[in-house]
Amino acid sequence: MSLEHDIRERAMSLAAAAQAAAQRGDRDEALALWRETIDLEPHEVHYAIASTNDLAGMGEPSLALDVCAQWIAKNPDNAMIRVQRGVIYLNSCSDRDNAIECFAEALFIDPDNHEAHAALAQIYLFGGQPELMRFHAKQALIRADARRALHLRGRFLSDHAAVIEQASAMLATTPGDADIWMMLGKALYMLCRFDEARDAFRRVAESEPSRMDAIGALGDTLILLGREDEGWRMLEGLARDEYVLTFYPDIAPYLAKKWRGEALHGKRVLVAYHAGIGDNLMLARYAKRLADAGASVHFVCRPELHRLFRDLDGAQSVASGWRTDELAQFDYWVLDYLLPAYMGRAGMSGAEHGYVRTPREARSRWDGYMQPYRDKLKVGLCWFSGPHNFSGIDRFVPARALKPLSAIEGVEWFVLQKNQANAHLERQSGIRAHDLSSQWSDFADTAGLVDHLDLVISVDSSPLHLAGALGKRAWAILPAAPEWRWGRQGERTEWYPEMRLYRQARLHEWEPVIARIGNDLRELIGRR
Repeated sequence: MSLEHDIRERAMSLAAAAQAAAQRGDRDEALALWRETIDLEPHEVHYAIASTNDLAGMGEPSLALDVCAQWIAKNPDNAMIRVQRGVIYLNSCSDRDNAIECFAEALFIDPDNHEAHAALAQIYLFGGQPELMRFHAKQALIRADARRALHLRGRFLSDHAAVIEQASAMLATTPGDADIWMMLGKALYMLCRFDEARDAFRRVAESEPSRMDAIGALGDTLILLGREDEGWRMLEGLARDEYVLTFYPDIAPYLAKKWRGEALHGKRVLVAYHAGIGDNLMLARYAKRLADAGASVHFVCRPELHRLFRDLDGAQSVASGWRTDELAQFDYWVLDYLLPAYMGRAGMSGAEHGYVRTPREARSRWDGYMQPYRDKLKVGLCWFSGPHNFSGIDRFVPARALKPLSAIEGVEWFVLQKNQANAHLERQSGIRAHDLSSQWSDFADTAGLVDHLDLVISVDSSPLHLAGALGKRAWAILPAAPEWRWGRQGERTEWYPEMRLYRQARLHEWEPVIARIGNDLRELIGRR
């Protein structure tokens, strides 16, 4: 047996021990073992990547960056560890500039590194710079393998027809590949081929019952298709014991307290948020429904909503976090996303006038600022938000498509999103808007501003749900393939009586939608 073989075996053993230590949360032991591993195999990049992933996952991004720097000193011509360093800067440190520098260094070393191009596409996607996003996505696409190419086409280029064609060809030779079936299902969904999308998602859910992205997509699609009972039964899988235990290992003694629609009179119920801020806002209305059914409600919300929800109708108490041992004090717990499954959908008391109230101090802080615009139509605008949603970039309106709205006189515009896309609004659309987002610390501050507005125009994102929860007039801009909550047709929604829905007829075609909004905006100004 050669010395090289012995070294390789020793490094593999150390790496396994290091990963086990990281899983236990033992930072010092994991770091020591990883350093010993890398000393033995100083040119094996997968050890450097695995070690820095472990350190970043344990909340030690500085140590992870230090390991990257040491490895780069020994391997200055390796592009992959520079990509890894950029990923840590971006995901663990929120340091966009240093991340871009790392990816640029990787491309200088290896111009064909598709991971660096894909990472830059991701940065420019979140930065609201679609031209740069598409450039780097196309560069990654021509260098990536077939599987990676499917992801790039769908996420960054919205080329769903090509995804369907290529995924179908790949599945002809590998029919059991669940990841490809998921990408196919998403592409079919975005092209409004909902029945086919449902079948693709169902295939994944049946072959991999623990795969929550498939269960969520299948349940949501069934509801959109009008098969609500079946859809909600599927979505109950989101609270499946083995899945919940992966997030809350200590919840095992309380799994039997999961609420499934039992009588609530005299019972204490903890409601925990499951999904995004918009979902949390929409589903907060159920606190009053639970209270009307006789429950004492403890509502756990997203941290960004805590101050806004402190006087939530129906909630005896509101918190922004919880510990599993607190469940000993409650009779039941339930995920907010599943409340419609057990209590029905909309048409709830109080929904007509809003069920969330802005704290007085959050509203009054904007009184002086808004005073000069009292004679204008004050409109809040959200056209771009975090693209983690199922629909990704397809639910956002390119800023340039908003240009017709810039010519409408009598409107004072206010930005209702908080991201880097704000800086490009006037250049791309001609709309000059007030951007006060740097002064918002949470959604109570945003709600205080929204209270002063006459209208909110928003894509399917949290500002839209905020306006609906406050009972404000709102116009929703929806993609051709909407989420389950909006249904497939109609201008009104039972979730928010004061909201009007503007639906895209075909994917990528926003001009007719913006034209309708412009006409209705002029009519509204004329009535004033």
